[in-house]
Amino acid sequence: LEVGIVDVPGHENFIRTMVAGASGIDACMLVVAADDGPMPQTREHLDILTLLDVRHGVVVLTKIDRVSPEEQQLARQVVADFVRGTFLENAPIMPVSNVTGDGLGALYEALSDIVGAIQPRAVDGVFRLPVERAFSIRGHGTVIAGVPIAGAVHADDEIVLLPDGLTGRVKSIQVYGQDSSTARSGQCAAINIRHWDHRLVERGKTVTIPGFFEPHTWCVGQVRMLPQDRLYLKHGATVRFHTGTTERLARAYLLSGNGVAGGQTAFIQFRFDEPIVAGPRDRFIIRDLSPPRTIGGGVILE
Repeated sequence: LEVGIVDVPGHENFIRTMVAGASGIDACMLVVAADDGPMPQTREHLDILTLLDVRHGVVVLTKIDRVSPEEQQLARQVVADFVRGTFLENAPIMPVSNVTGDGLGALYEALSDIVGAIQPRAVDGVFRLPVERAFSIRGHGTVIAGVPIAGAVHADDEIVLLPDGLTGRVKSIQVYGQDSSTARSGQCAAINIRHWDHRLVERGKTVTIPGFFEPHTWCVGQVRMLPQDRLYLKHGATVRFHTGTTERLARAYLLSGNGVAGGQTAFIQFRFDEPIVAGPRDRFIIRDLSPPRTIGGGVILE
């Protein structure tokens, strides 16, 4: 088995980075320290994973070497209560210690079971890679790294960078750090395009096949608001919109009604300050500007 791991930052100041990293994953390890318990950002991470439609996972209770057996059992119960009613409700809770190594073998077996249960994602469709980062290697040119969310790309394929419209040709490919002739949906990939200036290939842009996608300053999505008290999104409000590695300010216009409350769903048209590249069935997250918090998410329809 070949498994890619995305380690997302835990601190609330890096939620935007967490959203971008989690967009391409199939399963999660929700890590909670036995001596600290769930943090506010743990709840937000779990909410984001739910809104991104992640369905598989395991809960890892770390630092068990720092607590007594009674405290470990209490921490386990706290975590079980924390994930109740979520997609992790029936997930295994694995106590581990990085210091003593206790529980790591059992965690490995639990991860193997989860990987075996995941339906491999389709690799058909039009190749599309949301850019995570780009850099230049002397003698080779620009390298673009990310996880393709659809299709496959091959060496010598013609590609385009959107929204710029810059075209080029793939010189070489690496997948999980190894040379490859192809990069497929769901793989951690690096694509070499010799003649592009890496400074133009910014995070949030999209690499795809010419002739299929174009940038737009609006989209319509079905939104599910998180079930929180005093949560209300009014018609015309400004939110922060995340899809793939793209982040934009957006005005939210409800297709019916004057607002949507916590726990409710609505059809909303989002209008952006700058164009995005997306497709139907892409997942997205919306966050309040002040205070910065995740309020909902859903799927793009048009």
